[in-house]
Formats: sequence, structure tokens, C-alpha cells
Amino acid sequence: MEHSNAILSGGMVDGLKNNELLSHDDISAFADQILLSVASSCPKLTGLRLQHGTVSLSPLLSLSTSCPHLTSLDIALSRHVSFHWLVFLHSLRKLAVIFYPVRVKFNPVDRAASKANFDDGELKLETLSLSGLQHYAHSFDWLWKSCLQEVELTTCIPIVDDILSKLAETCASLSSLLVDYGGSGEGLHHFITQSRFNLRKLDLELLDELEDNHLLAVAEKFRGLLSLRLDSCYLVTGEGLKTMASAMSNKLEELALIDCNVEPGLLTTLGQRFRNLRKLDLSYNDKLVDEEFISMLASFNCLRELY
Repeated sequence: MEHSNAILSGGMVDGLKNNELLSHDDISAFADQILLSVASSCPKLTGLRLQHGTVSLSPLLSLSTSCPHLTSLDIALSRHVSFHWLVFLHSLRKLAVIFYPVRVKFNPVDRAASKANFDDGELKLETLSLSGLQHYAHSFDWLWKSCLQEVELTTCIPIVDDILSKLAETCASLSSLLVDYGGSGEGLHHFITQSRFNLRKLDLELLDELEDNHLLAVAEKFRGLLSLRLDSCYLVTGEGLKTMASAMSNKLEELALIDCNVEPGLLTTLGQRFRNLRKLDLSYNDKLVDEEFISMLASFNCLRELY
């Protein structure tokens, strides 16, 4: 590849994944071969997406030392693979990792080794997406940098509290957070109240312990919030949603209340508070009142998308 903006997507691996005759080990071995080929042939690569087939540590090290211009990386790893190979990717800004279980016992890198190998100035990640991570290791601590702007956590159930605590402790510039499944009530409240940043976008889905008091804390803490998405958070009540809406800044531009307790009176409150709303999603709510819905829409002069 000759161009510095070259981007590679692992479509061949995606196709192999649908071949029932190939084992997971076969697909992973092919993914390793692709990484080694990329490392030897594409020194100017800036983007790589290879989600199917977990890759091994050795090809990752080859990639990180041979492709220093990578700015975006989207891969699948075994849950026991550490992140120390990232230290060579000085240009990396966006990292997305899907973790898959392995047959061997998880063996995290010890804290002393992680401190010895990494320096705060060596990686300037802005966007981090983790899916399926089940074990927290001290070797991950260096990922939660003050420069992080966007974080997505999907089905990282046992360690969501640990990650949120680290984000609240170390991040100063976080503007977007997605948490899909996981997190205790206490951990969520600590994150909201102790954070040092001003979120612009918050996406919470299937949080079993998210309650009304958390939403009120969000409304009071993040006064610059522009986008809020709640999906299937069943402990949140209709009254809690009304209280949150009344306490929030009127700057909100995007709101999604999917499969939530949208009770009579809430739509009136929404119409009164969020006149700058551009996008509204009320999918899977069976308690909507037609007259109230029509009255609410009359208040949304800026609305562009409705679901």
C-alpha cells in the first residue's frame, strides 16, 4: 500500500467465520497470518479492522512495531492478552477490542511490570471501546488516560465498577460514555458524583441497578449534556424521568427513552424543558397518550428525527 491514509478491513476473515467447516483456531490462525502480512507489507497503514478471529501476541507486536502510523485499530483478542504491545503505536487515537474467552487460566500482568513498561505520554488514545472484558488487571490502568474523550463498555459486567472508578479518578476530558449491561448502583453513583469532566453524551442500556437517584445526579452534575439515551433501565420510574427532565439543562439536543416507563405527564414536561431537541426516540413505550404526544410535538420546533 502506497498511500499514508490506507485502511484495511478484514472482510476475508468475516467470510471464513461463516464457514462451518473451520474451527475457531483455524480462523484465528488466519487472522494472525493477515496481521503478519500487514506488518511486512503495509508500513503506512492508518486503519485496521479485524474483528473475527482472535489474534495472538506475536503478530500484534509485529504490527505495532511495523505500522507506526496506525490511528484506528479494531480487533478481537483472547481475554488473557495484555495491552503492552500498544506502547509502540504513538499515533493511535481509536481502539476497539472484542474479548473472547480462552481455555487457559487468565494470568494478568503484575502491577510493577505494568508501571515499568508504560509511560503516560506514550499513548494518546481518544476513543476506547471494550466488549466482553471479564477480568480487570493492573496492566490496564494506563489505558484510562486524561486524554480519553469517548469510552464504550459492552458486556464487561464484572469490572464495570472498576473501570468507571478509574475514569472518574483519572479522566478530565471525557465527553462521551456508553455502558451496556453492568455496573452496581453504588459504582454508578460514585462515577457520576466524583467525575472531573463534563459529559456531552451518555448512553446507558440494560443497567439493572440504575434508579431515579442516579438520573437526578446526572441532571445536576452534567449541565452541558447534549445527548442522553436510556434503554431498558427498568428500575427507573416515570416520576424519576419527570424529575430528571425538570432538573436538566435545556441544552439537550438528543433524547432516547427506549422501553422505559413513559407515564402520563412526562411528555408535557419534555415539551416544556427541551425546546432545542433535534432527535427524539420513544421506541417500545406502550403508555404514550396520543393527545399529550401531539401537544409535545408542537413544542419541538427544532425536531429533525423522531422514532
